[in-house]
Amino acid sequence: MIDTFSANSLKILDSSLKEFKMRYLSNLYLIEDNEELKVGNKFHNIICYYLKNFDIEKFKKAFNGAEAQILEQFINSEIVKFAILGDEKFIEQPFFVKINDKYLTGRFDAVIKKNETYYILDWKINNLPKSPESDIQTLVYIYSLSKLYKTKNIKMVYYSILKNEKFEINIDENKLNEAKEKIVQIINKLT
Repeated sequence: MIDTFSANSLKILDSSLKEFKMRYLSNLYLIEDNEELKVGNKFHNIICYYLKNFDIEKFKKAFNGAEAQILEQFINSEIVKFAILGDEKFIEQPFFVKINDKYLTGRFDAVIKKNETYYILDWKINNLPKSPESDIQTLVYIYSLSKLYKTKNIKMVYYSILKNEKFEINIDENKLNEAKEKIVQIINKLT
């Protein structure tokens, strides 16, 4: 039986036990040729290098004219300036944390510590989650960060690169407790 879950696997489990079993237990699924996913990966990679202070000029050549313009807009955005000026920054930070007798795994796009608050920054190429505060990714990320850094001072920020939109969620102890309850409830669908 599976004992490790990502936000994506929990989303699938929450929406369809049958699809979850096919994908994660039987390993039966189709890999889609998704152009938006490819563009998103390209943006994620170059942003990661940029925030780690690498020279990205060579990488910019992989971007067409419109993409290059969007990249420049993003690099000059307030969210990127905020990330650069953070007291501490953890880029593409992996996590593996225990929740009861199971584990959550994933990777934060960026975690920025500023004035004792940890900001989880998550880049979306296009659309933000429909309900960011209750999105399973939010729940997994805030719970995992609270355990990884042993803090309750957390904010989650989703940012749409193409739309130049952000959505910020303030996290409190109640929200962390609700996150754990919902995650456990979803995992228990397997029993």
